[in-house]
Amino acid sequence: MPCPSKMPGARMTSLCWHKRAKVILGTVSVSSSRVETVEEMQARLTEALEYIEPERLIVAPDCGLALLDGEKFRPLLNLKLANMCKAAECVPFSGKRKARES
Repeated sequence: MPCPSKMPGARMTSLCWHKRAKVILGTVSVSSSRVETVEEMQARLTEALEYIEPERLIVAPDCGLALLDGEKFRPLLNLKLANMCKAAECVPFSGKRKARES
């Protein structure tokens, strides 16, 4: 289940409504040449883990990654993906989750 968007204002609270589904969480914007920092991605992942178990969280770039393929975009793509991997490896998990909102 892809959810929620990386866009500002996307609500992580919707994650707690899905009790068994695995969630693919976009952490890299493919529509921008700006390279997201490891810290930005860690913050997003840490927030998601407040609502779901780590076993159900799949870290991914937003859809459209193939648009950055080719010689021109390869260095940018490599930087974005390297930061995504570093963020996923270093996310602290407290073991505490927020309750589902009514």
